[in-house]
Amino acid sequence: WLLWGGKPIIEQQSRSQKSKIQDAETTPFPPLLRGNKRGLFRLLTLNSGALPVLPIFASSSRGRRKLRRLLYYSINHARKSIFLTTAYFTPGRRMIDMLSEAVKRGAIVRLLLPLKSDVLAADYAGRASFTELLKAGVQIYTYKGRILHAKTAVFDGCWNIIGSANLDFQSLRRNDEGNVGILDKNLGQKMMDVFEEDIINSEKIELAQWIRRGFCEKIKERFFVLFRRRL
Repeated sequence: WLLWGGKPIIEQQSRSQKSKIQDAETTPFPPLLRGNKRGLFRLLTLNSGALPVLPIFASSSRGRRKLRRLLYYSINHARKSIFLTTAYFTPGRRMIDMLSEAVKRGAIVRLLLPLKSDVLAADYAGRASFTELLKAGVQIYTYKGRILHAKTAVFDGCWNIIGSANLDFQSLRRNDEGNVGILDKNLGQKMMDVFEEDIINSEKIELAQWIRRGFCEKIKERFFVLFRRRL
């Protein structure tokens, strides 16, 4: 079993490994399956369920670099949808541009963030990017329930990344993180279903309303984004 928020996500899979591999090859992520010369996208196969999986250990500068490259690759190659859930979101210029470009090429991009995290400064730093993302067509939801600790990403409903890494400078550049990538449509659909359930208890940020937020809020965003790399 794989649990997300206390809910079972993976049960024992009944299809054969061959079927799984054939399904994976029809996705827009075949390099994840075949591997490449640099050895970044080499998937293993779980004995239980024969799911193509990729362990992602970011406990060194090299590991964190691979994590970033994998995340950027996934965003850049998604064709239909990108569903991201993270506790801390303080994107740099590259991340903002990639998410905006994904919308331009027709992908639905959704972000699920906490209404309030336990690091208020990080909240403000992340909100500094909201106007640009909303104008680009990225959908942003703030979760109104308990503190959001999930860190998940679903690309085109088939390529899934689950683990400890947030979409912030600390996780992508400094912290030791552990994640796993799983190439499976059934898991992707279940994770997207959970995402849909979560946004029922969330507030969607609308651009027209967002640009009317208070002047003091804007000042806080501009101030704290200066310290994005320290949050």
